[in-house]
Amino acid sequence: LDAGNDTVNLGAGNDTVNVDINNLTAADSISDTSGTDTLNFTSSGSIASGDFTNVSGIETINFANGTNTLTQTDNTLNGIIVNGGT
Repeated sequence: LDAGNDTVNLGAGNDTVNVDINNLTAADSISDTSGTDTLNFTSSGSIASGDFTNVSGIETINFANGTNTLTQTDNTLNGIIVNGGT
């Protein structure tokens, strides 16, 4: 994903999406219906659950090394495994 509004439709199987934490916003769309899919943040920073509004089908989120802040104000991330950086 880049700094603009992006749409990513993942295919069948296990997929990985790498994104700078500052580039994922509610205007971006990531969707998948099968497989075990991972979202890797390539930089550390802050993000809120509202930024995941149009993200579906992701089972694991990995934060980059560094200081990270995740603010969850709704149930958007329920059931997703979240791994912190070091």
